[in-house]
Amino acid sequence: MLQPMLAMTGKRSQVIELYKNILRLAKTWEAKVPSETAREQEFIRSEARYLFRLNKDINEAEVEKKLEEGRTRLEIARHYRIPYPRPVYYGTGTQTKIEKKRLAAAVKAVKKDKP
Repeated sequence: MLQPMLAMTGKRSQVIELYKNILRLAKTWEAKVPSETAREQEFIRSEARYLFRLNKDINEAEVEKKLEEGRTRLEIARHYRIPYPRPVYYGTGTQTKIEKKRLAAAVKAVKKDKP
């Protein structure tokens, strides 16, 4: 039987430690609004379970990125007392992939129409 890629990377103990830290946080979590505590605790547990299962077969390079992302989310949750993922904001003047594709198509169309 083949072992999962994660077992071969040597990062297994770090991944398990991160998972345990997340579960400990969920167990001791107190929401800003006391009536929301149980819901937020369950969100933390279910989100961790889902993401760890989703990423169980990633390669070694991706494992380190995911570990860093997990540690960062854990620290943000502890500091700001917000269990939900932090939204990603684009800086002014940046373009998303879709906008870049639209712009490239428009430039191509203009070049095509020129004699």
